[in-house]
Amino acid sequence: MLSDSEVEASLGIPQLPSSKENAWPTKPSSMLSSFHFTASSVEYKTANKQPKPTKQPRAPRPPPTSRGLYPGPNQPPIAAYQTRPPIPIICPTGCSCSLHINDLGLTVNCKERGFHNISELLPRPLNAKKLYLSGNLIQKIYRSDFWNFSSLDLLHLGNNRISYVQDGAFINLPNLKSLYLNGNDIERLTPGMFRGLQSLHYLYFEYNLIREIQPAAFSLMPNLKLLFLNDNLLRTLPTDAFAGTSLARLNLRNNHFLALPVAGVLEHLHAIVQIDLKLNPWDCTCELVPLKQWLEAYNFSYFCLCPDVLPAVSFALIQYTPQPQSLIVVFRTLSTVLQLLHSFCTGRSAVPDSRFLV
Repeated sequence: MLSDSEVEASLGIPQLPSSKENAWPTKPSSMLSSFHFTASSVEYKTANKQPKPTKQPRAPRPPPTSRGLYPGPNQPPIAAYQTRPPIPIICPTGCSCSLHINDLGLTVNCKERGFHNISELLPRPLNAKKLYLSGNLIQKIYRSDFWNFSSLDLLHLGNNRISYVQDGAFINLPNLKSLYLNGNDIERLTPGMFRGLQSLHYLYFEYNLIREIQPAAFSLMPNLKLLFLNDNLLRTLPTDAFAGTSLARLNLRNNHFLALPVAGVLEHLHAIVQIDLKLNPWDCTCELVPLKQWLEAYNFSYFCLCPDVLPAVSFALIQYTPQPQSLIVVFRTLSTVLQLLHSFCTGRSAVPDSRFLV
């Protein structure tokens, strides 16, 4: 019986070498079958692959819409970021300070902290815009008190015990717009007190003990628009008291005025819009005629407290007609006509005989 090799040789099949070194590596049948399947699959896919279509260019996107800091109704809020570096907040001991984001200025609140002198404010804040010192125990204001407050636009010194303000005390405050000195013990106003306040708009002196205002006291404040002098002890105003100002509002309520001169005083109020003269003991005699005429030009109405026959009578109801020895006063009322003598004013000398119609 022939062996397998002999049968293959008789059939002409070439023989493989029997040496193990020259033997070809063999693979399991499963691997061969898998290999043949994969190759056939690749050949099939390559034969049936369709060409890719030409890629169309993408349409350009519109640029993103810029959004402001304040979003619309359907937009979420956007966080705001500070672009400038922060500055250190230096606050006087015992006070509280807050920073203004818009101008990086400080509001310094030192209300009712028991300060006796402004020099006690240490350390001095940087770029302070508003300084509140109301309700303390300050008695005197010196020129050196505000040496590091040149950026102030508001200074509140109300309700202290201030009785002395040194000339030029505010000279280091060129940007000050509002000054509150109400509720103190100040008795006299001089031009030197307001040196350096060329930017001041609002000045409050109500509820002091002011008896005297020197001539041209407010002339160094050309931008002054509001002045409160109500609830003081004033009896008269000096010549040129308001010269050089731009006053629109003036409060003289509850003083001791019997009359007010127009020439040299009220005639300088070219921009006046509102004036409060209530609760003054107006003496409705000849001396008040110029004031009445000036008030009529602005359609104001006030009341007499003296003489005794005229109390609670509006200035607007009085018409004066000067005569050599008399004064005719006409009241436009619906009552009958009475003829009486003019009364005396308390503490005043007698006035000439007068006639008035009621």
